[in-house]
Amino acid sequence: MERARFELPLVLVLLLGLLAAFLWAAEALQRDVERYLVDAEVMNLRTSLQLDVASAIARGNEAALAAWVDGEPLRPFAAPAAPPIASPGGATLTHGWHWRKGGLEYTYPDGQRERLTIVRNQAGGREAASLGGGLLLVRDQIPPP
Repeated sequence: MERARFELPLVLVLLLGLLAAFLWAAEALQRDVERYLVDAEVMNLRTSLQLDVASAIARGNEAALAAWVDGEPLRPFAAPAAPPIASPGGATLTHGWHWRKGGLEYTYPDGQRERLTIVRNQAGGREAASLGGGLLLVRDQIPPP
Protein backbone atom coordinates (compact mmCIF):
# COMPACT_ATOMS: atom_id res chain seq x y z
CA MET A 1 0.00 0.00 0.00
CA GLU A 2 2.81 2.40 0.91
CA ARG A 3 4.51 1.63 -2.38
CA ALA A 4 1.43 2.61 -4.39
CA ARG A 5 1.39 6.05 -2.75
CA PHE A 6 4.80 6.84 -4.19
CA GLU A 7 4.33 5.18 -7.59
CA LEU A 8 1.31 7.20 -8.68
CA PRO A 9 2.89 10.65 -8.11
CA LEU A 10 6.11 9.45 -9.71
CA VAL A 11 4.24 8.22 -12.80
CA LEU A 12 2.32 11.51 -12.99
CA VAL A 13 5.55 13.54 -12.75
CA LEU A 14 7.16 11.42 -15.47
CA LEU A 15 4.12 11.78 -17.74
CA LEU A 16 4.02 15.56 -17.22
CA GLY A 17 7.75 15.73 -17.98
CA LEU A 18 7.29 13.74 -21.18
CA LEU A 19 4.35 15.93 -22.17
CA ALA A 20 6.39 19.10 -21.59
CA ALA A 21 9.27 17.70 -23.66
CA PHE A 22 6.87 16.75 -26.45
CA LEU A 23 5.29 20.22 -26.50
CA TRP A 24 8.73 21.89 -26.55
CA ALA A 25 9.82 19.66 -29.48
CA ALA A 26 6.57 20.35 -31.36
CA GLU A 27 7.05 24.12 -30.94
CA ALA A 28 10.66 23.90 -32.16
CA LEU A 29 9.52 21.86 -35.15
CA GLN A 30 6.82 24.42 -35.95
CA ARG A 31 9.42 27.24 -35.89
CA ASP A 32 11.72 25.28 -38.21
CA VAL A 33 8.89 24.48 -40.64
CA GLU A 34 7.87 28.15 -40.77
CA ARG A 35 11.47 29.18 -41.57
CA TYR A 36 11.69 26.52 -44.31
CA LEU A 37 8.42 27.74 -45.82
CA VAL A 38 9.64 31.35 -45.81
CA ASP A 39 12.90 30.20 -47.47
CA ALA A 40 10.89 28.39 -50.14
CA GLU A 41 8.70 31.45 -50.73
CA VAL A 42 11.78 33.67 -51.12
CA MET A 43 13.36 31.23 -53.61
CA ASN A 44 10.08 31.04 -55.53
CA LEU A 45 9.78 34.84 -55.61
CA ARG A 46 13.41 35.24 -56.71
CA THR A 47 12.92 32.83 -59.61
CA SER A 48 9.70 34.57 -60.63
CA LEU A 49 11.38 37.99 -60.57
CA GLN A 50 14.28 36.60 -62.62
CA LEU A 51 11.78 35.44 -65.24
CA ASP A 52 10.12 38.87 -65.19
CA VAL A 53 13.51 40.59 -65.69
CA ALA A 54 14.43 38.23 -68.54
CA SER A 55 11.07 38.89 -70.16
CA ALA A 56 11.57 42.68 -69.94
CA ILE A 57 15.07 42.38 -71.40
CA ALA A 58 13.85 40.13 -74.21
CA ARG A 59 11.16 42.69 -75.11
CA GLY A 60 13.80 45.43 -75.13
CA ASN A 61 12.15 47.14 -72.19
CA GLU A 62 15.19 47.38 -69.91
CA ALA A 63 14.34 50.98 -69.01
CA ALA A 64 11.32 49.69 -67.07
CA LEU A 65 13.68 47.83 -64.72
CA ALA A 66 14.87 51.12 -63.22
CA ALA A 67 11.49 51.41 -61.50
CA TRP A 68 12.17 48.11 -59.74
CA VAL A 69 14.72 49.68 -57.39
CA ASP A 70 13.17 50.13 -53.94
CA GLY A 71 11.05 47.05 -54.53
CA GLU A 72 8.00 48.33 -56.35
CA PRO A 73 7.37 44.91 -58.03
CA LEU A 74 7.23 43.40 -54.54
CA ARG A 75 4.28 45.55 -53.41
CA PRO A 76 1.49 43.34 -54.86
CA PHE A 77 2.68 40.44 -52.71
CA ALA A 78 1.93 42.37 -49.52
CA ALA A 79 -1.85 42.68 -49.98
CA PRO A 80 -3.28 42.13 -46.48
CA ALA A 81 -6.18 39.76 -45.94
CA ALA A 82 -6.05 38.61 -49.54
CA PRO A 83 -5.50 35.14 -50.91
CA PRO A 84 -1.96 34.41 -52.06
CA ILE A 85 -1.06 36.51 -55.10
CA ALA A 86 0.85 35.10 -58.07
CA SER A 87 3.33 37.11 -60.13
CA PRO A 88 3.59 36.75 -63.91
CA GLY A 89 6.46 34.33 -63.26
CA GLY A 90 4.23 32.21 -61.05
CA ALA A 91 5.52 33.00 -57.52
CA THR A 92 3.06 33.14 -54.65
CA LEU A 93 3.51 34.43 -51.12
CA THR A 94 1.31 33.78 -48.11
CA HIS A 95 -0.47 36.38 -45.98
CA GLY A 96 2.46 36.78 -43.59
CA TRP A 97 4.30 39.29 -45.78
CA HIS A 98 3.71 43.04 -45.29
CA TRP A 99 4.86 46.09 -47.26
CA ARG A 100 7.11 48.47 -45.29
CA LYS A 101 9.20 51.34 -46.63
CA GLY A 102 10.19 49.99 -50.04
CA GLY A 103 10.28 46.29 -49.24
CA LEU A 104 8.48 43.20 -48.05
CA GLU A 105 8.76 42.09 -44.44
CA TYR A 106 7.84 38.83 -42.77
CA THR A 107 7.64 38.79 -38.98
CA TYR A 108 8.13 35.54 -37.09
CA PRO A 109 6.30 34.93 -33.79
CA ASP A 110 9.58 35.48 -31.88
CA GLY A 111 9.85 39.00 -33.33
CA GLN A 112 12.63 38.30 -35.84
CA ARG A 113 11.93 39.75 -39.28
CA GLU A 114 12.96 38.96 -42.86
CA ARG A 115 13.12 41.94 -45.22
CA LEU A 116 13.28 41.75 -49.02
CA THR A 117 14.26 44.75 -51.14
CA ILE A 118 15.45 45.25 -54.70
CA VAL A 119 18.61 47.29 -55.22
CA ARG A 120 20.81 48.11 -58.19
CA ASN A 121 24.21 46.36 -58.37
CA GLN A 122 25.42 46.55 -54.75
CA ALA A 123 24.09 44.79 -51.70
CA GLY A 124 26.60 46.26 -49.25
CA GLY A 125 27.71 42.90 -47.86
CA ARG A 126 24.14 41.68 -47.30
CA GLU A 127 22.73 38.38 -48.55
CA ALA A 128 21.60 39.02 -52.13
CA ALA A 129 20.60 37.13 -55.27
CA SER A 130 21.01 38.46 -58.79
CA LEU A 131 17.78 39.04 -60.69
CA GLY A 132 19.53 40.07 -63.90
CA GLY A 133 19.56 43.48 -65.53
CA GLY A 134 21.85 44.76 -62.75
CA LEU A 135 19.24 44.17 -60.04
CA LEU A 136 19.68 42.29 -56.78
CA LEU A 137 17.07 40.87 -54.42
CA VAL A 138 18.47 41.64 -50.96
CA ARG A 139 17.39 39.59 -47.97
CA ASP A 140 18.01 41.07 -44.54
CA GLN A 141 17.38 39.31 -41.25
CA ILE A 142 16.44 41.77 -38.53
CA PRO A 143 16.72 40.56 -34.92
CA PRO A 144 13.85 41.02 -32.47
CA PRO A 145 13.70 44.41 -30.72
